[in-house]
Amino acid sequence: MENSAFGTNSELSRLQFCVDIEILEKEYILTEAQYMLSTLKSSFDFSESQSIESLMDILINEKLYDIAFTIVLKFWKESEIKKQLDRVFSVIAQQCCSNRSDNKSSKQVPLLPSSENDAWEINNRSIAVTQQLQGSNHWETLELYLDKYKDLHPRLPVIVAETLLYTDPEIELPLWLVQMFKANKAGNKISWGMSGKEADPAALFRLYINYGRHAEATNLLVEYLESFASSRPVDVLHRKKMSAVWFPYTAVERLWCQLGEMQRAGHSVDQCDRLKKLLHGALMSHLQQVVVDSDDVLSSVGDGQGMEDQSS
Repeated sequence: MENSAFGTNSELSRLQFCVDIEILEKEYILTEAQYMLSTLKSSFDFSESQSIESLMDILINEKLYDIAFTIVLKFWKESEIKKQLDRVFSVIAQQCCSNRSDNKSSKQVPLLPSSENDAWEINNRSIAVTQQLQGSNHWETLELYLDKYKDLHPRLPVIVAETLLYTDPEIELPLWLVQMFKANKAGNKISWGMSGKEADPAALFRLYINYGRHAEATNLLVEYLESFASSRPVDVLHRKKMSAVWFPYTAVERLWCQLGEMQRAGHSVDQCDRLKKLLHGALMSHLQQVVVDSDDVLSSVGDGQGMEDQSS
């Protein structure tokens, strides 16, 4: 009987060699990531002691987003995937903010002699244009991947918006991001109140309040209150259904209190006064509409009971 390093032929026939495909896939992805980085950085060396998160950070900094997201989907499961997606999108969102701050600093031109000053302005203008293009690329990247993964993790728009507002207190959220809060899964605007999926108008409203964006918060609330009041005749019956419409009334109270506190502290008194008047008018109209709808529902119920009594 022929022998080998693994035993006799009869013993080999009884051996079962198991290959874990999942482990092979993970090793392949890591090898591919390291190879892609090595083409960008000849000195790159990833050791086994480093965490997968560290590798992902390097990939994101080098704009290798596809392989970074592939690692997230392959190495984590369920809730852990969402945590890692939160982390990745926060980093990408911060890159958008860093370019914006760089653009601000690039506008500060030191005083130089006239001949050198002209050259400096031309050079500075070209740098600003380059940074603007880079910033535009970051925004496009953020929009592309957010649209791709928000169905997997519906709260991602909230994470991105909060990161932007926290990182840059003066930043204006891009229109496409705001629309993600205003649209439902089918892509239609949420028109019945401000509730929806995790990234709904109410979530955006709370973010605006949390980060002192009182004007944006007020305008957003007024927009939906007016949309609620101006329902088409065919939609009025739906509006009058119990619990058909919901607004974040507790958050509205917080906004009102914050505006009052700012007025008492002497900060932006005129603006706060205008916002409070706008908010008060919209809320009064809304509450009056709710009262009318409630009375209509009660009267219709009473009429229905009266008809039943007559028929009996």
